[in-house]
Amino acid sequence: YTAGQGRRWPLVVFLNGRGTCGNLALWNFQLHGLRHWYGFLLLMPDSVRHAKGRFWCTPVDMLHAPDACGGSDDDAYIWSLVEEVRSDYEISDVIIMGWSNGAGLATTMACNHASDLLGAIVVAGGDAHTYAIPDHPSYSRGCQPDGPVHMLYLHDPNDLIVHYSNVVANVEHAANASGCDTSVCPAPQRRLDLVRHLEGVQRVGGDILNLGPRPRMET
Repeated sequence: YTAGQGRRWPLVVFLNGRGTCGNLALWNFQLHGLRHWYGFLLLMPDSVRHAKGRFWCTPVDMLHAPDACGGSDDDAYIWSLVEEVRSDYEISDVIIMGWSNGAGLATTMACNHASDLLGAIVVAGGDAHTYAIPDHPSYSRGCQPDGPVHMLYLHDPNDLIVHYSNVVANVEHAANASGCDTSVCPAPQRRLDLVRHLEGVQRVGGDILNLGPRPRMET
């Protein structure tokens, strides 16, 4: 990042899974190389250490383990970090990305900050965002976005807790909340070119998206 060049940068906020740290974004999801390749800022805070370990306290955690959360507001905490970055850098768009437990908070934040986000990327996300927690400063309404928001849902076969069926339910829920057409479209009868600047066809399989050779990093 170089200040004073008249350019505004997208900000990607990565929220890690339960029991892991923010640097998961660098290795498992290869965001370190991608941020240089595509040109975006990356914020990857470690999840908060609560009474029962390190995790993001989502609405479903508040529902089933309120004592473990201790009345915290992790949504407000993450958004305060976004505002802090905005005060130091020229930010164009904000994208929230989360995996597993972090995906639950990412979806919750998409519900609460729809008009301030470009979108959210949800990897192995459950239904944490659908619960309303009375009297909680951020979770009292459940998922009622103030406008449409772009959502990308992915599943991770390495996550043995969040079942794939949650993806289908989450897509339907997000579509209805954003006023989208929920009629079923036929699946494309072709392999998808997921990353256009790479030759050939990329695939989704195994552990991560196969993006081909890593881009050369300048030092």
